[in-house]
Amino acid sequence: HKIRIISDIEYQKRGDNWLSVSVIAEIIQSDAEDPLAITTREYDFIISTFDITTSTLAGELWTPEQISTQLWLDASDPATITLSGSDVTGWASKDNSSKQFSASPGSYPQDTGIDINGLSTVQFPGSALISSDDPASIWSFLHDGAEYQIYIVSRMALVANPGGQGVLLATSEWSQTSTGFVIIHDDSGANDDALKHYVSKGTTGTVIDALSGNFFVPANVPSMISIAASPANLTASARSSLRNAGNAEILNNASTGTPSASDPAGTLVVGALSPAGTFNWEGDVAEIVIVEGPEVTADRQTMEGYICWKWGLEASLPVDHPYKSAAPTVDEPLPPTDGT
Repeated sequence: HKIRIISDIEYQKRGDNWLSVSVIAEIIQSDAEDPLAITTREYDFIISTFDITTSTLAGELWTPEQISTQLWLDASDPATITLSGSDVTGWASKDNSSKQFSASPGSYPQDTGIDINGLSTVQFPGSALISSDDPASIWSFLHDGAEYQIYIVSRMALVANPGGQGVLLATSEWSQTSTGFVIIHDDSGANDDALKHYVSKGTTGTVIDALSGNFFVPANVPSMISIAASPANLTASARSSLRNAGNAEILNNASTGTPSASDPAGTLVVGALSPAGTFNWEGDVAEIVIVEGPEVTADRQTMEGYICWKWGLEASLPVDHPYKSAAPTVDEPLPPTDGT
């Protein structure tokens, strides 16, 4: 027979390792009395050897799995959380190198069923922290001049103002003489629920010291914040961009110090300073994604759309955001298979 496909090829996932394929084709029968007689039929195939873990279905929801990440902590994925009762003793990153984080007795984060949009979070009660098992050098890109973006979904604990300062992410002790970077919730003095992005070089003078306005990270409300860093940029204000759910960026860094090529003071810590373990952050962490490389607007918007729709924060996206009405999907066609 000769077969000519006359329709689109439709793919549909049928379980973990099955794929159905539907197509309409014209068939010329080789033994027909009229050799030009054409039969049109619809065919359905089931492919059982399709590897659903390494292939992509057009139209499925986009996730950071589609890109290269340096960190991807996802509290909604129970397979990544190691528990002892309600104590979180370990948290596995879903990044490309599968980094591991561990906590110690007396500083365990908690998993007590507190959720955001029906998805699990990891709770930091004010004395908790969890540290990367990797050496500090792995995290040098956060201060050495490399460009990167950080996306965080969290819910700050409700504290009386002024409630002090809590460190969400850190590789330094938050001083000019301690090399590294820090992301801080600043509720001290005149600051009220502000966000600070700080990069130090181990000597006098800072590389980045950027502070958002007040109420940037409102207490007891889930929010998505992002930081785009370019520590070696010759324009000081362009070294740090702070956003809340993709809204207008805040560019107020004035520091111009030269980034350090040295390793940071400590490995990456979630929930406190590194390596001191002070200035503990209090609240619920839902997801943290770090991507290395220059910021690309379309890529940033895709991440914002993914993370806001996942955690029920899509209403916070600006009205002209490309994913205001729907989460991003994967539009690329399926890659070729081996024909089995």
